[in-house]
Amino acid sequence: MRTSARKLGAVAALVWSTVVAVGGAGCAGRSTVSPAATLRRYADAIATDDARAAYQLLSPSLRSSVRVEDFEKQWHDNRRERDEQRQLILTMLSRRHPSLSERAELRLVQGSVIHLSSVSQTFGNSWVLSDANLRSVSATTPQEALRLLLLAAEQRNFSALLRILSSEQRQALEAQLSERIERLRAALLRPSIEVSGDRARIEYDPRFFIELTREGGSWRVTDLN
Repeated sequence: MRTSARKLGAVAALVWSTVVAVGGAGCAGRSTVSPAATLRRYADAIATDDARAAYQLLSPSLRSSVRVEDFEKQWHDNRRERDEQRQLILTMLSRRHPSLSERAELRLVQGSVIHLSSVSQTFGNSWVLSDANLRSVSATTPQEALRLLLLAAEQRNFSALLRILSSEQRQALEAQLSERIERLRAALLRPSIEVSGDRARIEYDPRFFIELTREGGSWRVTDLN
């Protein structure tokens, strides 16, 4: 049998995904329903064995991926666990200060996801950033990952290109870049540059070289390995 903490965690995952949907349901101008109110509605649905009412608490995206018939089947197959969930919910809500929190996320066009949390303060709640890695990227499908790669290339955005790589590939590339930077920096302390007319070449390691050419009055890199 699952532990109580894991059961309550499953309930919390359901609730957090539904707060926006519940707040937007009903007539126009209706105020956003609190997480505690959503939990109470879920507990009521369990008490009355109302699978349809519980289904309406799912977020629109979740409802689009789970048919109501499948949800009802799972609902009826797990009656005992749902009763235990209801007791845990009511126990938690009966506390003077239930440990509930609200979270939000914003997906930017380049794929970055910003996570926020609502924190209680003296004069009400305020939203704060809850993820220090503001460069994190979320691509939920292969097509989305390729779109982000294309966007980074079109924008000549090196940082965005790095973010879309797998962790292994990104770490390998950054290690190679770091090595080349250090080797080139050391070589420039005692530069040994071969210059022949409008062309120049420097070997800053037995493995690495850079070739340059002069265009007008300025030198430009033409090749590097």
